[in-house]
Amino acid sequence: MTADTSMSDPTRNAADEPTHRTARLFAVVAVLLLIPGLADLAVLSFQQLYPDLLAGAEYLTPGRLGPAARFFLLNGWAVTGLLGGAMYAVSATTRTSLRRAPLGSASLMLIVVGTFAGAFGIIFGLQSGTVGFEAPLWARAVLVAGWVLAALTISGTSRVAEHDGGPTVWYVTTGAWWLAISGVVSLIPPVDGVAGSIQTAFAEAAIVGLFVIVTSVGLIYHVATALSGTDPATPRPLSALGFWSLAVTWGSMAATGLMFSPAPDWLETFGVAMAIAAIVPLLIIATDLGLMVKGTNADIEDRATIRYAMVTMVSLAALTAVNLLLTWRSTSAVIHHTSAVTGRSLLISAGVATFAIFASQSLLKGGRADGSSLHFAWSTAALVGVIVGTVGGGIAVGFSWATGPASTSFANWGPAWEITAATARPFAWITAASVSMFLVAQIAHLFVVVGPDQVPLARAGGAPDYDLEFEGAVAQPNRNRLIAGAVVVWLFVALFTGVFPMIDPDNRESTILGDEVRNLPAGSLAEDGRAVFVSEGCTECHTQIVRPVGTDVGLGPVSQAGDYLHDSPALLGSVRVGPDLMHVASREGFDPAVVRAHLMDPQAARSWSTMPGYAHLSDEDLDALVAYIETLR
Repeated sequence: MTADTSMSDPTRNAADEPTHRTARLFAVVAVLLLIPGLADLAVLSFQQLYPDLLAGAEYLTPGRLGPAARFFLLNGWAVTGLLGGAMYAVSATTRTSLRRAPLGSASLMLIVVGTFAGAFGIIFGLQSGTVGFEAPLWARAVLVAGWVLAALTISGTSRVAEHDGGPTVWYVTTGAWWLAISGVVSLIPPVDGVAGSIQTAFAEAAIVGLFVIVTSVGLIYHVATALSGTDPATPRPLSALGFWSLAVTWGSMAATGLMFSPAPDWLETFGVAMAIAAIVPLLIIATDLGLMVKGTNADIEDRATIRYAMVTMVSLAALTAVNLLLTWRSTSAVIHHTSAVTGRSLLISAGVATFAIFASQSLLKGGRADGSSLHFAWSTAALVGVIVGTVGGGIAVGFSWATGPASTSFANWGPAWEITAATARPFAWITAASVSMFLVAQIAHLFVVVGPDQVPLARAGGAPDYDLEFEGAVAQPNRNRLIAGAVVVWLFVALFTGVFPMIDPDNRESTILGDEVRNLPAGSLAEDGRAVFVSEGCTECHTQIVRPVGTDVGLGPVSQAGDYLHDSPALLGSVRVGPDLMHVASREGFDPAVVRAHLMDPQAARSWSTMPGYAHLSDEDLDALVAYIETLR
């Protein structure tokens, strides 16, 4: 097949000036939100190596910096950058001026206020204790209000277009509304016990899967159509199939963080199925994008944008693989609760979302951004280092736990935790150096984003029609089908990863541990200690769950849903930087006086400990915290 691939007008598929200004403002603000998140993460990474770093700084402990960094990276950088890219993409693709522009500006203001309020709320000890939603409820409400206004702006622009816009518009429009709806649902306070953990896992997975992943791919479709000259409205069965399958699979990943937990077993099986199925949309989308640019690659001068787009897809492939490792039972038993969980999170925010935003910003700048090659090289190398440090370190630590029961020395608690600390240390160095490198690259990138735009590089004039036609092809989503399908997908995700597992009868069966030991009397010293435990972010480094797997042998009885029946919220945690605390008070040698001394100066008795000291806490808070830890039997 042949087609005219001569150079076209470089302004083709470009947004008008008001839209361009709005998108540029979102780009600048997004990078300004990225830098403090990376700075927090860099400090946190070095604190794993030097626990005395910033010792005594009450507001800069790992338990506060960790969730604050994630909040900046996901809700600040990723969401803001993707929404700005979505506004630019929908306007450029439909050749329609951005509608409801004042709402877009208002949404940005609310997002900025909500992001800083949420992050500083965490830093100042106003944490909720809910993994993924640690920020104060009122701050998250401001943030979600901004998401709703952004969704109105994006959908209002696509609605007045002369055509349906093709895959770019499908992805970014539905993604924006999935974000808004999932955000509103996430504001519902979690119920007590394991059901509450399922509730928040569903909300987090919906925001990440139905918005971050979906919109990132939508921006790559915009890049592909803009640079190849492909008509964005051309019906493409592969595009439709990839769109729906990506949304269903990635929206249904709530079980990834609940493997071997007291959640219903069928939810874990469902999660495994979705993790495997996620390979399908990856292959479909990669094939579809390849066919779109086939025959035009040599004519595209904007190599910077193409490179960013390619790393986005490679990051999505890596994320799919890591997600499968964390969900597949045999591998999850080894690497879950290790830094591999952090690696998955960073592949989402610093990998897929970040490079999709970079691709969109590069297109916005005309593909002529100064220093783009150096920025690309530094950012890509840093991302690779971060993944090697976190995922590689997680695998190494997981195997150190797995071999513990086979020896006489357990590496998953007590003095033998030194084995874990020693195993993790070289990988922690890689992570710290890579995060710092990534931070430097993005500080330099800020000057590029705020700099003047350039005349766009020439783009291909049209792509050969290599689209695949096959019998039984998925119908093209016109507006009505798109709305109906989006509702069905969201309800499917909500029911099967949220509502149904939450109402499972096993979640309400009480246990002696839950009723008599972990049911803390109101106003008791132990209850006050639990509040200190939450505000200090102790769940950032310690889990409270014993799984029925070999790596947890020696930690005590396997956890059941009833053990958490009266916990609000259930403090399951996600990563074990330090040992699990589920039954810590029942272990041999437990002594409240030793615990208090350890809280004051962890390195005094164990020089290898990576835990920071909490000598800055008042005597009352220390007494309360020790009293709470004594109840963990």
